[in-house]
Amino acid sequence: MNIIPAIIGKDFNEVEEKALSVKNFTTWVHLDIMDGLFTPTESWSYFDIKKGQAKDLKVEVHLMTRHPLRILSKWIEAGVDRVMVHYESTDVRTLANILQELNDSEVEAGIVLEYETPISVLDQFIDQLDVVQLMGIAHIGFYGHPLEYGIYDKVKSLRAKYPGVTISVDGGVNLKNAEKLMKAGADNLVIGSAIFRSENIEETIKNFKNIK
Repeated sequence: MNIIPAIIGKDFNEVEEKALSVKNFTTWVHLDIMDGLFTPTESWSYFDIKKGQAKDLKVEVHLMTRHPLRILSKWIEAGVDRVMVHYESTDVRTLANILQELNDSEVEAGIVLEYETPISVLDQFIDQLDVVQLMGIAHIGFYGHPLEYGIYDKVKSLRAKYPGVTISVDGGVNLKNAEKLMKAGADNLVIGSAIFRSENIEETIKNFKNIK
């Protein structure tokens, strides 16, 4: 199981500070990009993230934006390792074009499903995906919302339908529910507040990694 710290930053300094605080304890970081249109809140997007404290980390960007195709090339050029796009953020044709561009650029491609979106929408895209990310919370765009109980069955269903797919869960993940998510079939746990609001970030990440 991979532990991926999720960074929401209001400005460059906050992104840098959070990346620096975890860079010795993790391989990946997850950067939430929110436009204030697709989500109720807005975060600061920094296309040169790989030139900052994250340059030694693998970076996945989570595009919580209404028009992901408009900024896709900027993130590819920035050298990120994985781009995650919401199924709900655009039409099916555009989403297919996004995945094709990521595949052609050899950047890992992921689709994100909101909590209420059924996994059946993945059927036409699954061969183009490296990762499927399931949102574990009903309202996206904030740290600290509780995990929805139904996410366990959704992870199990996705694992049963596509045994080889890499499954990430984002939102509401903490030390109390991480083991159950892992046993349901999750490969990656994307974690924000449970890491960055903890008293000891190193110890907290270590505790997540020790879950068997």
